[in-house]
Amino acid sequence: AFIFPASLRDRRTALEDEISTIAMVVSGEPGVVAGLQARGFPENLVRRFDDIVNDSPSIGYLVIADAAGVRLYHSDHALIGGHFSGGDEAPILRGDAPYISERRGTSEEQLRAFHAVCDERGAILGFVMVSQSMRSIHNLQRTMFLHFSAICLAVLAIGMLLAYAISVNMRRILLGNEPPTFARMFLQREDILNHLSEGILAFDEFRNAAYKNSAGAAFYPEASLPVEHPLFDCYAACKTSGVAQSAEMVNLDGKSYLVSAVPVEREGLFHIVMMILRDRTEIARLTEQVTGTNHIVDALRANTHEFMNKLHVISGLLQVGETEEAISYIGDTASDIENGYQMVIRQIQDRAVAALILGKMSRARELNIEFLLRKDSFLPAANPFLSTQELITVIGNLVENAFEAIDGRQDLRQTELFVSCDANGLSVSVDDTGRGMTEERVQRIYEGQYTTKGAGHGYGMRFIQEIVRARHGFLQIDSELHVGTSVNIMIGRGEEQHD
Repeated sequence: AFIFPASLRDRRTALEDEISTIAMVVSGEPGVVAGLQARGFPENLVRRFDDIVNDSPSIGYLVIADAAGVRLYHSDHALIGGHFSGGDEAPILRGDAPYISERRGTSEEQLRAFHAVCDERGAILGFVMVSQSMRSIHNLQRTMFLHFSAICLAVLAIGMLLAYAISVNMRRILLGNEPPTFARMFLQREDILNHLSEGILAFDEFRNAAYKNSAGAAFYPEASLPVEHPLFDCYAACKTSGVAQSAEMVNLDGKSYLVSAVPVEREGLFHIVMMILRDRTEIARLTEQVTGTNHIVDALRANTHEFMNKLHVISGLLQVGETEEAISYIGDTASDIENGYQMVIRQIQDRAVAALILGKMSRARELNIEFLLRKDSFLPAANPFLSTQELITVIGNLVENAFEAIDGRQDLRQTELFVSCDANGLSVSVDDTGRGMTEERVQRIYEGQYTTKGAGHGYGMRFIQEIVRARHGFLQIDSELHVGTSVNIMIGRGEEQHD
């Protein structure tokens, strides 16, 4: 639409320039002035004019007329001698500059270029007119229009084919979804992932960050994963094995995170390792609650089981008629329970912790383990060092680990618990006569890497270490293989200590 009118204008301008130039050239031809003065041109000059007309396709007619308008030459020789028609020659005969006009000639509309012919004194002897039929110009314009239309249709067809091909390719790339649908799905997933508290990181095979949600970017703002970074071992293990890695505890910037790694790949498109980071602080709080609750539940279950056994004994004695013996058994049992209960309550004034210890005593009797609370133990109802929930987590895990260490030993099966709290600090110690450990295993426990329970276990000691570290306490493990283990925890008001 823009080029076609401009092309028509350019073509008409070029045609006007061409016929005007030819008129100027002819007016300057040798013999033209003499011919006008003699009122006729010799044969050789007529042939010259004919050659100019025949050799110039832009010329329709060439006319040379005198000042009276009589044609002394016309490309149609039959019109020579006649009077020039059109009436648009007057300005050139008055001495106007060369010009272009549109006027009907003898037979048709023409585009005409006029140029005066003067003698040596400047007097106008006549004029030269070069014209092109408007019909020819219109035919040219029509031809140009058809060409432009064909080009436009071809471009339109090619554009439609390309648009269709691009559309099909885009749908394939967008997995069959329209772009607005895909954009909506993408934004929904982005919003969902960015509202997760867990950090999600994805690294490609070159360790470049392929994706981060908001929490992941806060955890790890860097653009790539260096080999020396704590997350690299988990990434490398997942990438090499192609198997998801279970949660591992990793320290980043002084904080602990549980990190899981999952391989994600689509053949021919991408191969990445997705890592999920969970802040250990909140998980530890929830786990402590669950762990403490489980220890209390185990204690209640053990007490229930013990009392059920005693009730069975009493029921049996009554059924065989041994009433006095049943009464004596009830008295002895009540006395033992009262003595044990009173001793624990007197030493351990925190009722939840006391209930836990009484439950562990019942559990020890089930396992045929001698479980003792040292007589010099003391714990007030409240202390500034550890919460009741933290104490339940620490004592429950240490005692249960001691019971498991004794499992399988036939001769000496003893566990001793010591709890002490005063103005200077709090101490918890558990000694057992279990299987013991080598120095290497003890070191691995310090590093939070060792468990005797297999994959997915061993978090009890990790929870204890987290509590000790958060409270700036001290953890000490003394163990001798086949002799036993002593675990000591000290938390005080003094300067920060390290486990």
